[in-house]
Amino acid sequence: MEERIAGTYNVVGDPVSFGDMLQACADEVGGAPSYVEVDGDWLLAQGVEPWMGEGSLPLWVPPNGYAGFMDRSNSAAVSAGLTFRPIDDIVRDSLRWERNLGLKRERHAGLTVEREHELVETAAKG
Repeated sequence: MEERIAGTYNVVGDPVSFGDMLQACADEVGGAPSYVEVDGDWLLAQGVEPWMGEGSLPLWVPPNGYAGFMDRSNSAAVSAGLTFRPIDDIVRDSLRWERNLGLKRERHAGLTVEREHELVETAAKG
């Protein structure tokens, strides 16, 4: 905008693996989490909604039916000068924002803490 460059651009960041994003979150809070890995079919069978909304797992989409969902090229935007913030900065600032809003506020998206714990316990039992 500052340069008044016109055009259509996908201003999406470079891909970051889910593992790298989780590690950035753990580093920011100073934790050493343990993970319980499940597949998408298991999440769907448990009634977990993809992507957004109540009862959802944000940033997750089921394996079937979403091919290419997050596959966008940012090459035109990068060529026009787009730069990216490191994932660590995004996590730090997002957590600060969440804390300022209040971590215990009512949400209209995502899993509740209780539901997340229930899913982890169910998955860990196998």
